[in-house]
Amino acid sequence: MKKTLIAIAALAATGAFAQSSVTLYGRVDAYAGNLKNTLHSNATPAESQSVVNSGGLSTNRWGVKGSEDLGGGVNANFQLEQGFALDKGAANGDQFDRHAWVGLSGKFGEVRVGRSYTSLDDIRGDTNQVANTNLAATYDVWEAGGSDYKFNQKNQIKYLSPSFNGFSAGASYALGENKNLADADPKKDNSGQGSTDTHALQLRYANGPLLVGYGHQTEEQLGGKPSIKYDYVGGVYDFGVISAVGGYQRAKDGNGARQAYQVGAQLPYGFFNFYAGYAKSSADELKGKNHDVDGYTLVATYSLSKRTDSYFGYKHLSEKNATAADGVGAKAGEKRQLSVGLRHIF
Repeated sequence: MKKTLIAIAALAATGAFAQSSVTLYGRVDAYAGNLKNTLHSNATPAESQSVVNSGGLSTNRWGVKGSEDLGGGVNANFQLEQGFALDKGAANGDQFDRHAWVGLSGKFGEVRVGRSYTSLDDIRGDTNQVANTNLAATYDVWEAGGSDYKFNQKNQIKYLSPSFNGFSAGASYALGENKNLADADPKKDNSGQGSTDTHALQLRYANGPLLVGYGHQTEEQLGGKPSIKYDYVGGVYDFGVISAVGGYQRAKDGNGARQAYQVGAQLPYGFFNFYAGYAKSSADELKGKNHDVDGYTLVATYSLSKRTDSYFGYKHLSEKNATAADGVGAKAGEKRQLSVGLRHIF
């Protein structure tokens, strides 16, 4: 009898250590507005048209994440997250195209294995204009100008360090896993790395109103072609009444270099938040080409509750100095988006 009681007590003690939690979460976002996209990077140029679309402010997503206490200050963690188009009710790409990883965390930091965002994207996201939402001009401008990196990687091992007096670091390595594939254009699919390895790191300092950081990412290529290397520096400072963000990125490969920067400001006022941002990408070092893309954005959000926002946004991009060498003839293009929408977070 005593042995039975001891065994039950041992099992109970084990269960006390193995505390676990699982959370279902997501964001749903839809807007009505007007779109136009005649940039050369858009395969099917679209003239001005009225739309009902999804993800004006935030990409629609749902996910499950959880953690289990393994004892000794160590936790087992996981996250599965899928993006979807609310206006169509259709999933985006892979089943869990945003996050699919499992890992451990503790005093040593955190390790994740699976699909997630790169370490460079971690610091860029935290220092991006318009709170790193879809209405920021940064991604559209830098992608159209050929200055942006692959932000979401499959087959990745990622490490995040603990903070030491405000200093922290992170590193990620994604394996291409198929060296037999011909090396496709690395800019065609910004959500996966094809047959190439990608490694990245980030360093940051966060203390009070200040956040500054540096990120680097190298995307290897096959066939003896030079790797594509990205270097980014960015920062945020909260002045109390207003906060300012900014970042500079340089992309370099065998053809030369592309430079890009972005700046922005946020002004909270009661239930409102006002944002403004500007971004530019320049390829003036790219073998004599001078293909520039720049854009700006103006956004206002109004909090209907802690989890629901209404918003208004206008984003405009301009493409300049496009030539036949860029594959677009002599015609430049533009992209603009006017959106009035609603976002709910659960």
